Amino acid sequence: MRSGWLLIPTGVFVAFGAVAVARLWPTRTSRLVVFGVTGFGVLVVTCQGLGVLAAVLRQPVVQPLWILVGSGAVALVCWRVAGLLRGRDLSWGDDDFPGGARALSGARLRDRVPALTVVAVALAVLSHSIVLGLSAPPRGWDVLAYHMPRALSWLQQGNLGNYGSIAAFYPGNGEIAILLSLFTGTDRLAPLVQLPFALLGGAALCGLARELGASARAAAVPAIVFFASPMVLFGSALAKNDLMVIGLVLG
Repeated sequence: MRSGWLLIPTGVFVAFGAVAVARLWPTRTSRLVVFGVTGFGVLVVTCQGLGVLAAVLRQPVVQPLWILVGSGAVALVCWRVAGLLRGRDLSWGDDDFPGGARALSGARLRDRVPALTVVAVALAVLSHSIVLGLSAPPRGWDVLAYHMPRALSWLQQGNLGNYGSIAAFYPGNGEIAILLSLFTGTDRLAPLVQLPFALLGGAALCGLARELGASARAAAVPAIVFFASPMVLFGSALAKNDLMVIGLVLG
């Protein structure tokens, strides 16, 4: 679609709001997780708000231009709320992953090994999922039965009304990400919508392990196992919402 380029400034607004909230947390791992959760939250609030407006006005306002305006407004609210909360202790703990202040003061390479290992595995999953996701159109029974049809219906109607699929009772926020990918004018990007949530889940596991008192090396283990699991390795290249739920719950 010609208006698909509007997703670029929309992403800037979303990142602005997510960064404003994430800066409230003092550690890098917690900031990364909060950034991911808040970013998706900005999009959900924006699209759901436009969905309500579309139902009231009976107009197709769930469109890239309105999403751009709405995300900007929600991002400003996030910035304002973050300003009011600044100074409060929202820390997950005293140490960052993989070593708190030491990582900022030139820690030795071996102190960075756990984080570098997690990053390497995450990049491997990222590369694998991108290649696998772009190698074919959206596929899978449930993808073609209700995930993609729901997003396509929203695209055609310009609202978030149910279209009466067999899974119409499911929460539809997962399909919002698919809808945004379709604004680019192709469905080839839809299989990649779960990939950011896979990365979010791995980062959240690191943070949770550190919060529970695990060492940096021990905290790297659950993230690596998570990234290497078949569900993440292959599910992150499918236009579904399972990994979205897992990543957001862990976050």
